[in-house]
Parts: sequence; C-alpha cells; structure tokens
Amino acid sequence: MPKITVALYAGLKARAHAPEGASEFDLDIPEGSKIGDIIKLLDLPDDEVANIFVDRSLKDREYIVKDGQRIAFFPLIAGG
Repeated sequence: MPKITVALYAGLKARAHAPEGASEFDLDIPEGSKIGDIIKLLDLPDDEVANIFVDRSLKDREYIVKDGQRIAFFPLIAGG
C-alpha cells in the first residue's frame, strides 16, 4: 500500500478529515489512487481545492499518485 505525505494549506486544514491539528501528515492510500480519490478520502470540498502540487509540480485530479510523493492542496484565495 503506497504511503504519501499530505499537506493542507489555509482553510482546507479545517475542512478535511485529517489528524486533529495537523496540516501535514502521512497517509496510506490504495494502489492506483488518483488525486481526485484522495480529495474524496480526506472529505475535502472539491470545489474549494484550486491547486494541487505533487512534489512541487502542478497536477490535475486524474494524476495517479505514487509511493513516497508529497501532495499539497491549496484553496481558492480571494484578494483585493
């Protein structure tokens, strides 16, 4: 079973099914999981996840995650 590191930024930390108080943690995932599957596994609001970086490269929800990768989720950020 692959193990990845998940990092949650800004308001996503409070919205996710994650260890309490953790913004970065390890997670075991089923083989062949896509980023979209991890969003569902963490119970993240799909419409609030704007950017996803895998080992510092921008990826989409169809990317298949590999063992040892770090996945960072960023929400939409509004400014003015």
